[in-house]
Amino acid sequence: MIELPILGDKVEDNQTQEYFEEFNERYELRVYYYEEDNNFMIKILRIVSLGLFSLFEKWFVQVSLLSFQKSTNPSHLLIQKMKDGKRMSKDKIIKCKRDGDRIKFKYEYINFLITPQNQLKKLELINYDYNELSKYEAQQRQILYGENIMQIEECTRSQILFNEILSPFNIFQVFSFIVWSLDDYYLYAILIAILTIIQITISLYDLEQQNHKIREMIYYENSVIVHRDNHQLKISSKDLVPGDIVQVTAKSMITFDGQLVQGEAVFNEAILTGESTPILKTINLEIFSGCTCLSASQDCRALVKSIGFNTIKGSLARYILFNNSYTYSFQKESLKYLFVLSFLGILLSIVNYFIRLKSTQNNFGSIIEALEIFTIMIPPSLPTALGAGLQVANQRLKANNIFCIKPDKINVSGMVNFIGFDKTGTLTESTLKVLGCVEKKLLINPNHCKEIMQLALKSCHTLVGGCGDNLEIAMLECCQQQFDFEYQKIYQFEANLQRMSVIIKYKGKLLALTKGSPEIMERLCFQTIPDQFASTVNQYQQEGYRLISFGYKEINDVNEERKYIENGLQYLGTLVFVNHLREDSKQLIELLNSINIKCIMVTGDNILTSINIAKQCQILDPNQPVITGQIINDKLVFDNNINVEEIEQMNYQVALTGDSWECVDKYP
Repeated sequence: MIELPILGDKVEDNQTQEYFEEFNERYELRVYYYEEDNNFMIKILRIVSLGLFSLFEKWFVQVSLLSFQKSTNPSHLLIQKMKDGKRMSKDKIIKCKRDGDRIKFKYEYINFLITPQNQLKKLELINYDYNELSKYEAQQRQILYGENIMQIEECTRSQILFNEILSPFNIFQVFSFIVWSLDDYYLYAILIAILTIIQITISLYDLEQQNHKIREMIYYENSVIVHRDNHQLKISSKDLVPGDIVQVTAKSMITFDGQLVQGEAVFNEAILTGESTPILKTINLEIFSGCTCLSASQDCRALVKSIGFNTIKGSLARYILFNNSYTYSFQKESLKYLFVLSFLGILLSIVNYFIRLKSTQNNFGSIIEALEIFTIMIPPSLPTALGAGLQVANQRLKANNIFCIKPDKINVSGMVNFIGFDKTGTLTESTLKVLGCVEKKLLINPNHCKEIMQLALKSCHTLVGGCGDNLEIAMLECCQQQFDFEYQKIYQFEANLQRMSVIIKYKGKLLALTKGSPEIMERLCFQTIPDQFASTVNQYQQEGYRLISFGYKEINDVNEERKYIENGLQYLGTLVFVNHLREDSKQLIELLNSINIKCIMVTGDNILTSINIAKQCQILDPNQPVITGQIINDKLVFDNNINVEEIEQMNYQVALTGDSWECVDKYP
């Protein structure tokens, strides 16, 4: 049985609001309560205006609110989605329904609940017991939470056509057609009608294609094995509910957000993060809808937490569908242009009316001529030309394997003047090759390293079934020696620590093996680090190579804290990787530079390696000096103590680490 939040006495109020977080954004949802107002004057106004007032109700939310009155017992809700005082979506009036003393409504495909205490909540499961559901519990939860599916509402062609015809511009075109017909300019009136039909046809095609692409992008359904009533059942993924225990299998796509409760698996999360590097997930780690399971251990299981549009992928889909904040809209700017023309047209029409009336005394003719001037000010071919232009541009993009789900944003690309690129897998190839291993100073074949270094290459990774990080795959394949060892514990790579470790049992000994960035390993192996370590590392990094250093030590207790296990290591060596620049990267950057689009690199790699790659692909000019910054005593200090004014005057190129970048805003 599903229990909704504990409720108290009803609070008399006609609005509520709450903050929500999703897809790395925090927004405020404001809800105002209304009920229909059978206002006789509104009905008369609709009739007297010959339906024009009804059109304004359709176009403007504030006008449609005249048909409602505020209420504590609402039948309709006005929804405003805000962030930092700006609207993220258009205001909407939606119907709500009563469930006892609660109010339920759906907004942007998410079910919401307003409690009698006037609290706004998402309708989602919060408490999990990690036990298999019974058949009855699953049925109840499916009634409450709905199907695990992301399917947008599909408008019929007639609905799209009807909405398009009733758009402000097309109504204006109909008005223009009538005005010019009344003055016997039938040829021009027919031309307006033809252009309007062409424009509506193009818009209808574009909207159908856009909706189809979005539905195709987000809709997915497959078969899954779920554990219910101590039985394994094969069901459709759309029948999953929060609280289900699901079998995770290799080569399958996840259709829910959840948590691994048994086993481990490797996932490709590129659809959410853009990173092609596979991620190892172990017990209690989160998994996400839309990600593909590359490999999984036997009897790997996950707990379903969120389904449908409540998932991270669902948030991304709704962001694409509904969000309009912080974006430039060519259509909106075009409307501003048309409003200016309309204002000028009205002034000219008024002036022309009085001049014409004085000279002819023909009131009807003066009105028609004034209206003709007004209609001339707004070119009837403008929407047709814009629609046709977007369609041609979209086809040209498609010919180059670039697919656009929102053609109205194509014009925005003309405003882009700044692009940030990732390095690995974007500017460079996604695969890496091992150049060799440096134990002291000389570069040698990894197969000629000492035994403990080869053991580290074979064991210090998180690959499952040969799937995982490309760097670890290259590391594993570079050593041909085979070892018989047993894993005791794995400490995952953490970006803030810049390292990962494994504890293995080898020849009756417990060994802790660690790999990480050379800068971190230099501190962890400070007692055994070679004298030439810093200069050797700098040399390879300046030449654009990627480096990973290794260390180890023998331990007595596998349960010892990580910080003690990874401290005081014996240095083993540094593996040198080659990550070649992609063939088309330099050509692309040169093209962008030639049209004055500024290109930068944003990467998590070593700053010296990144500078080398940036010079290779022309993000940085190879013939100009590059200034780097570092944090000293919480202050940003540049090379040779150069200040910001000198950098601007001399037009130096700058490379900053993450912590240095945080200090940039402190400078005026």
